[in-house]
Amino acid sequence: MKRVLYYVMFSLLVFSGVMNAQNQDNFIHGQVTDTDNNPIDGVAVVLQTLDSVYVDAIVTDSLGEFKLNQAADRTYRLLFQHILFEPYFLEVSQAGIGVIRLTSRNYELDGVIVKAERPQVKVENGALKYDVPQLMKDKTVSNAFEVVKQIPGIIGGSDEIQLLGAGSPQIILNGQLTTMSVDQLTTLLKSIPSSRVKNVEVMYNAPAKYNIKGSVINVILDKGAADRTALQGEVGADYLQRHYASGKAHANLLYSTPNLTVDFLVSGDKGRMFEGEEIMARHTLENGVTEVNQFGRGNNRITSGDMRLGLDYTFKNEDKLSAAYSLGGNNVKKNRSAETVFSVPESAASEDQRTSLTTGKDKATLHNVRVQYDGHAGLTAGMDFTKMIIRMMSVDLLNII
Repeated sequence: MKRVLYYVMFSLLVFSGVMNAQNQDNFIHGQVTDTDNNPIDGVAVVLQTLDSVYVDAIVTDSLGEFKLNQAADRTYRLLFQHILFEPYFLEVSQAGIGVIRLTSRNYELDGVIVKAERPQVKVENGALKYDVPQLMKDKTVSNAFEVVKQIPGIIGGSDEIQLLGAGSPQIILNGQLTTMSVDQLTTLLKSIPSSRVKNVEVMYNAPAKYNIKGSVINVILDKGAADRTALQGEVGADYLQRHYASGKAHANLLYSTPNLTVDFLVSGDKGRMFEGEEIMARHTLENGVTEVNQFGRGNNRITSGDMRLGLDYTFKNEDKLSAAYSLGGNNVKKNRSAETVFSVPESAASEDQRTSLTTGKDKATLHNVRVQYDGHAGLTAGMDFTKMIIRMMSVDLLNII
């Protein structure tokens, strides 16, 4: 009887193994190589539905292979992202997608020295976590906003951030929400030195704790040494010469102990911007042609500054208290002159000439206060307050001859 029971158990184990192998074969899998068929390690592979809902993510191994924990039961979208290759996506409806070949970005390097193997991106709890010091070691970036722009899968204009396959993401700092707008957060990120950014997390589907629908980019700042008392700082300045000169300066200070972290950063810039145009147009009016010549010149004097003071404290029971105050402001003085002449080409005399002069002054001040308490039992409570003050004044003078 025992022998029969052993045979039955052995048959069940073999059958279970066969079924499990068959199920594994139904999972979406493939290999990523370059155009020379060399395997690419560390490619972030993101699986989405066709309406851009996040499903799963994984990173290719040393052979360039990947296997997602999702069966090919419908048509999905796959996104492939790597810092050295162009982003790529395709729609798949079968488990085996074969070999995906990525096109290299046009980088020119003086030389390559391999010192150690360290992953640039990891998948943790559905988020793509990028190691910024490792990712940016060969790039010239000066602030946190430029770091985010360099993350694979990020596209957009100068002050715009778009996530490939997910549209415009929300941006948060240190995993904490804020009432500041996207433009205000962008200004704050531009004032944070790139050396303070430790990690960037890209989440195509934000966890419920953030109370955000859609994608999220979480910028995590370096908290300094965790096992000892340390004080570190940085000072920098930029000079830009165009039609007029402008300059920027920044400084930051970080004090850290095993339980307390205090960081302070301040930045400011001052400069003058030039704008101008010369326009000529001809319009047919009734039976004649009227020529319009416009000559305009203007300049803006801009002074702006940002400041942030942050505090993080960890209690003995692992509860965490975080507080931050951000102050930003700018002062813009505008001067604009324009001369417009309306004339008839057949006539030597000008029919109409107008001269206008516009002066203005814009002031904006931002205050943001955020306090958050994270309990070790999972309870989170916080407060966020933002106040924006805008003052605008403009004077227009018009002279008609």
